[in-house]
Amino acid sequence: MKKLSKREIILIACTLIGGLIALFIIYYYMPQKDKIAQLKQESQQLSLDIEDCKTKQMLLDATRNEVNEYKKQITDADEYLMESIDEPNILYYLSNIIYDTSEDQSVSYSPVEDKEVYVNKDISLSFNTSFENLIEILTSFEEGDIYTTLNEISISMNRDNNQYAMEYEQEDEQEDDEVSLSPLKVSYGIRFYATDSTWDGAGEYEFMKGGEYTKENIFE
Repeated sequence: MKKLSKREIILIACTLIGGLIALFIIYYYMPQKDKIAQLKQESQQLSLDIEDCKTKQMLLDATRNEVNEYKKQITDADEYLMESIDEPNILYYLSNIIYDTSEDQSVSYSPVEDKEVYVNKDISLSFNTSFENLIEILTSFEEGDIYTTLNEISISMNRDNNQYAMEYEQEDEQEDDEVSLSPLKVSYGIRFYATDSTWDGAGEYEFMKGGEYTKENIFE
């Protein structure tokens, strides 16, 4: 057998090394490369999931704190809430505030709104009064025994009293208290709050008998 030259040995060695490298790349590196790419993609997705979990945890903590704050506010406000939307009691409460300090009163109710943790009912009032008496009415609602909030208020000149003013100027001998002057016409929206929307009919009121209003003027 002819002895291989040094050059041939080098070529054969290079071929074998190249073949081994090719086999390594084909059967080991390429599969591992795909796995590495897959693991890298999974790692990136895991990082996104972790960030998403952190964000959700922050939102959950914020929501929990908000709920706890609402619970605290509700607990603090329990002493101000009515046990139920007791309409006769509300009407009696209104009459004590506005009857002696206003004229031509009218009242209308809106349906009860259920806010899950409490209920509320809006009352619309309309009456004529003076500026001084209006201040007294607003103060009475603000400092009253029943917790209420002012939704809206509209104040305008009471043009119906122009005739009263003319008569007052013409009759110099007439006593001041004999002429009724209510220069302001007021529309007042007030909201009552309670823990329950039902009224069981309990309670006795001067203006009620047998569940019916018995007086022509419910404010008397």
